[in-house]
Amino acid sequence: MNLRSQGVVHHTGDALEDGMLESAGAHTAKYIIVLCRDNQDGHSDSLTFDILHRIKALNSSAFIMAEAINDKNRPRFKDAGANAVIRPVRAYPEMLTLLDRSGH
Repeated sequence: MNLRSQGVVHHTGDALEDGMLESAGAHTAKYIIVLCRDNQDGHSDSLTFDILHRIKALNSSAFIMAEAINDKNRPRFKDAGANAVIRPVRAYPEMLTLLDRSGH
């Protein structure tokens, strides 16, 4: 079974542009994963924080997972609306998994 048949949609765009999150369906999504722009640049956390703030402004009820470069930003991301904050191993993307609220 492929991901698209499960309702998964991958959207790449500039979430910092007004209207882009809405056009991607962020306001109706069940899950949102925000990956950092550059996993080697600590400034990417600033962009992720801004995106989380914008998602929160949409009153999204989605489970939001965000990637943090700096582990010290985990509490800030959670305060901004992230339900989970991760630091995936990019060499093994299959290790990035998301469980739904029932544990599946």
